[in-house]
Amino acid sequence: SYMRLTPLNNFYLPVFLLFSFFVAKSLYTLLLFHMWIETAHYFYILTLRSFQNDLLLLLPLVGVLFLFEKVSICKRCIFFLSLIYALLVIVVSYIDIQTLFTFNRRLSLVDTVRFSNHGVENQFISIYLLNFLPLAFITAGLTYIFSKLKSSFFIIALLSAVILLLPTKLKYFKTDYITNNFFQNNTDFSFAKELPNLSKKEEQFLKHFHYQKGDEDNGSLIVIFAESWSFSDSKHFSGLTKDNLPLYDKVSKEGKSFVNFFAEGSTTDQAYIALFSGLPPLLYNFSDDTYSAYAFQNPFISSLNKAGYETIFLKAYSLDFLNLREYLKQLGFKKMYGKDELFNTPPFYTMNTVPDTTLYDKALEIISKEQKEGKKFTLFLTTISTHIPYYVPEGTTQKAAYNFSDKAFYDFYRKLKTNGYLKNNYLLLFGDHRKMTPLDPGEYEKFGKSAYGRIVCSLWGKNIKPEVQKAYFNQSDITYSILKKFTAKALLPDNYNDIFSGKIKRGYAVHDTFADRNEIFVFPKTYTEKAQKYIKQVRGHYQYQVQQHK
Repeated sequence: SYMRLTPLNNFYLPVFLLFSFFVAKSLYTLLLFHMWIETAHYFYILTLRSFQNDLLLLLPLVGVLFLFEKVSICKRCIFFLSLIYALLVIVVSYIDIQTLFTFNRRLSLVDTVRFSNHGVENQFISIYLLNFLPLAFITAGLTYIFSKLKSSFFIIALLSAVILLLPTKLKYFKTDYITNNFFQNNTDFSFAKELPNLSKKEEQFLKHFHYQKGDEDNGSLIVIFAESWSFSDSKHFSGLTKDNLPLYDKVSKEGKSFVNFFAEGSTTDQAYIALFSGLPPLLYNFSDDTYSAYAFQNPFISSLNKAGYETIFLKAYSLDFLNLREYLKQLGFKKMYGKDELFNTPPFYTMNTVPDTTLYDKALEIISKEQKEGKKFTLFLTTISTHIPYYVPEGTTQKAAYNFSDKAFYDFYRKLKTNGYLKNNYLLLFGDHRKMTPLDPGEYEKFGKSAYGRIVCSLWGKNIKPEVQKAYFNQSDITYSILKKFTAKALLPDNYNDIFSGKIKRGYAVHDTFADRNEIFVFPKTYTEKAQKYIKQVRGHYQYQVQQHK
């Protein structure tokens, strides 16, 4: 009776269907691995390894169907359950691999839900569906061909493929991360493990903090989180031939340029955590939302409030994404503006919101209003036009997006300079994370693994002279630099590097790859031992605070 339910009249249809998809997926990954500069030399081996890891998901299905092939009991149920399993694996495997090639990142199941809990943008849905069509046609054709083969022949061939495609030694640090199947990746995804003796680690952590007298500078401050502005996009910073930000390069030479500046994370939310908490975001929980473990860590914004500053947060995207609004409230921001508050009038572009030009125009209005009222302020704003998929008034390419965002900032900078803001106040711009695309030509050869964490950073304003700063900085260094600069008294760590004074107390920077939560890169490597001790203390502090908070 089960035969009537199978279009191709074969009990092994789920096996053929899933195997055919894995073959089609291998052709897709083969092409893309070859196109990526960083994987081009390894594309053949990486594809074989990925195919083998996919086949591991097929073996249980083959075993179940082989077992029930000669048994009439529950055969129809087994067939349908196997078909559902095959379709489920196809869906999650495609979303997983397409996410890798769209964002240059793989997400765990938890992160996938977390980043889509406010709806996936139509642009991404279109890209995913469009790229799936050729895979679907190839899968359908191969399924028909394989269904004509004898079951025993297919099983022997499948097992032989698994044996013959044994992993080949490959010195490429993202190998497992790229080639593991979806379920392997979720099983092995390393979240920060609970550490013993938390109270002792908390004591060790707090020993590094001491109260210091602040400078009480009364200048205002604008801090720009420049979406995906990477080290490689700037010829001035990287020395590479590519220059997506020529106007930014031009004005960077009028201020202080930080040429060894690192993002602590790989996403915008991690940049917020690093700056507003003053520590690298090294703890992720399964149960909590993105920000909940960090909201009570550092009285950064409340300290600025006490110093008499209007603390303002400005972003063109919705503040409800990832529960950002609640996080900002807990931090103590006096004013918070997002798409729902200020930017709900079309035309919309990247991420279905207004472009950087509109964002900067609104920022200028806010600045003018605060100045007229005689208030000093700290304005934190996040750009959007260089977020993928690229879509700006001038086009949908990476070059168009960066040139558009570059000019928007340049015009903003010139207006601040013309109206006299920069004479007695400050402007700071840094990338929130490296862009979620494969490395550019020469980037890996010149900078190695550190290329994945390098971002641009520049400072302009009162008494800031043109300078190229070569010391290593992290985003969290900005936190304590601001507290020291603008408050009367601040609790500061012993190991932060000051962006204003240039005092260097730490010789390294850290970066969370987002690929493996236990793999934290340290640059330069000579400081690895010291950095590992620091990282353990930070994680112990986070876990202790979460424990106490609960």
